[in-house]
Amino acid sequence: MRLDLYDDRPTSMKRYLKYYGEHFNNKLCEFAISKMNHGKSPVQKEKVDEILTKHNVKLEHN
Repeated sequence: MRLDLYDDRPTSMKRYLKYYGEHFNNKLCEFAISKMNHGKSPVQKEKVDEILTKHNVKLEHN
């Protein structure tokens, strides 16, 4: 989505764009990854299937 479509940008968006610009580059990617919680184990497929079934979500290309 183009960011120039906003008439009134949120303050946090303005601050981000001031420092980093409108492109997500390799440096920002590495920063985002460094902030991710790597300690949690991934969700098991069975648990995901259970949640999808519970909410009547059907995936066509599972």
